[in-house]
Amino acid sequence: MKCRFAPSPTGLLHVGNARAALLNWAYAKKNNGSFILRIDDTDQIRSTKEFENKIKENLSWLGVNWNNCHLYTSAAADEKRVVDLGVRRIIKIKWG
Repeated sequence: MKCRFAPSPTGLLHVGNARAALLNWAYAKKNNGSFILRIDDTDQIRSTKEFENKIKENLSWLGVNWNNCHLYTSAAADEKRVVDLGVRRIIKIKWG
């Protein structure tokens, strides 16, 4: 089982985000699952590395540790675009 927390690095961690992270982390830990930290960096204008680092620092201070990190929503979106483009090319070749 996997639980995730996907904060947006457009500001500091707030109480609502901390609560969601703690609940997901505790549920994953209780059920021998993994807790994944995925950075939702789709707002390229407001997202900063400083906010990302501060979020990670705050989660660590709360005792929340994650199994996977450096997962970024923007990277997953880029990979999906590449796959979609490849599928479209295959369809075009096969069926014109």
